[in-house]
Amino acid sequence: MKQELVTAALASKHWLWLAGMKVIGRRAYATAWFRLEEDLPSLSGEWRDAKPDWDDPATVGCLLEVVRRAWGPNKTLCTVKRDGVWRAGWPFGDIGFVVEGKGDTEAEALLVALGKAP
Repeated sequence: MKQELVTAALASKHWLWLAGMKVIGRRAYATAWFRLEEDLPSLSGEWRDAKPDWDDPATVGCLLEVVRRAWGPNKTLCTVKRDGVWRAGWPFGDIGFVVEGKGDTEAEALLVALGKAP
């Protein structure tokens, strides 16, 4: 995962920690993780520098919802993998797919799409 994408996502005006996301951080000199039980605008205290676990399917599903909210209710955002590349965007009639994000992983494609949200 490209660190600049993660940093930009967490600083985005659209970012929201959703219930169900798996969070990784440092606690008592060890790496610790927990799963959020409620939606939060940000993390605080010892968890303020924590990062989402992009290998966790539930966290990637929550990221999809964050990106959908960022783009607004009139977009049917989805992800597809073609030719080994993940794309995040929406169907465009019968003629194609409008791509807003590309990446090696679904999470990476979604992070790129989040960075392009209005």
